[in-house]
Amino acid sequence: MTEQINKKEIAELTRELITIPSVTGTGDVRRAFKFAQDWLKEKRIDAEIVCLHGVQNLIAGVGTEKGSGPNLLWVSHMDVAPAGNFFDWRHPPFCGYEEGEFLYGRGASDAKSCVASMLMALAELKAEEQNLQGRITLMLSGVAESGNENGIEGMLEEYAGRFDAAIVGEATDMCIEIAQRGLRWIEIRLRGIASHAGRPSLGLNAIGEAGKILNAFNGYVFHQRNDLFESGAQQPSISVNKIHGGTQNNLVAEECRLIVDRRMIPGETEQSVMNEIEGIVRSVVDPRCRVEYRILGKGWDPYILDENELIVRVLRNAYRDVLNTEPVIRGKGTCTDASRIFKKGIPVVMLGPGIPFESHISNEKVSVERICRMVGILVHASEIFFSEH
Repeated sequence: MTEQINKKEIAELTRELITIPSVTGTGDVRRAFKFAQDWLKEKRIDAEIVCLHGVQNLIAGVGTEKGSGPNLLWVSHMDVAPAGNFFDWRHPPFCGYEEGEFLYGRGASDAKSCVASMLMALAELKAEEQNLQGRITLMLSGVAESGNENGIEGMLEEYAGRFDAAIVGEATDMCIEIAQRGLRWIEIRLRGIASHAGRPSLGLNAIGEAGKILNAFNGYVFHQRNDLFESGAQQPSISVNKIHGGTQNNLVAEECRLIVDRRMIPGETEQSVMNEIEGIVRSVVDPRCRVEYRILGKGWDPYILDENELIVRVLRNAYRDVLNTEPVIRGKGTCTDASRIFKKGIPVVMLGPGIPFESHISNEKVSVERICRMVGILVHASEIFFSEH
C-alpha cells in the first residue's frame, strides 16, 4: 500500500513545510498555514484558517456531509520550538536538508512530518471521496508547543459537533500511543524574614528554605507506576525548572519563587498532587516561613484509553495491513493535544513517524520512508473505521 505513495512528492511537501520557520508566536505560523491552505486547494480540498484570540489554526475536511456518517478527527500542529543555537546544527535548521533517507530541520520530527502525512492522506482520500462512508476533519493548531487553549481546545469549542474518534499526529516512533501523562505547573512562593546579611541569624532566608524543598523533591520516591508508558516515564516526576529570589547582595532574601513541573500518571488528580506537594514542603521548611501555592494555566490531565476501543483496534489492523508487522502499543511521557481531546469525551490515539527524542534538539530529523508509511496507515485506517463504525 505504501508503494502507491509518491515518495518524492511527500519528501518535497515535508521539506517545504520545514523551510517555513513557524516558531510559536511568530508571523511565520500564519505563512505555514497559508502554504497548507493553498496546497489543499490544489487538491480541491477546502481549508479555512481560523483565528481565535490572535491564535492561528486551520481546519479542513473530506468525505460525507457533516452529520451524515461517522466523523474521524485528525489533529496535529504547525508551530515548532525555536531552533536554538544555529552553530549546533550540521545544516541550517530551516532548509529541510535531505541526506540519505532523512530530512533534517526544526519540526522534522515534531511535527511537520505529521502535518505532511495528514495533508497527503487527506488528498489521497479526496480522490476516492465518493466511496467514503464518513468524514475526516483535519485540525491543525498554531500553538501546541505553548499549550495555549486557543489552539485545538478552542477549535473544538468553535466547531462543536460529534467526533467519533481522533488520531493525533505527534512523534511516537511509529508506536500507537493510547495513554499520556498529565502535567501541572505549580508556583511555590516562599516568604522569609529580611535582615542585614551581616546578621543572618536575625532573618529567615527564603532561598535557603527553597534549597530544602529542592533536596526534598530530588529525594522523593514515587510509589505509583504504570508500565504501559515509555521507558523513563513509567512513574510520576517532579522537577524545579525556574527559581528566582532575593533583591540585594547584602540583604537576607525575604522572598523566593519556584516553578515546579509535576508529571502525572493516570489515577492522579490535581488535588492529590497538590496535597502531596504541600505535605513535602511542610515537612522541611521552617514553620516561620510563609508558603503560597498557585497552579499556572489549565494543565493537562493524564489519560489512558481502553485497548478495545474501536479506534485502537482499527489503527492496529491498518498498521498490520500496511507494514505487515505488529505495532507497539504504549503511553506517551510528555503532553500533547490528545489530553484536551480526551477530556471532551473523544477516544484518541497518537501516531507519528518522528522519534520523540529528536524533538526540540539540534539536527532534528525524520525518515521519509516513515512518512510514506504514515500516509498509508492513515488512509487505510480511515477506510476501516468507516466500514466498521
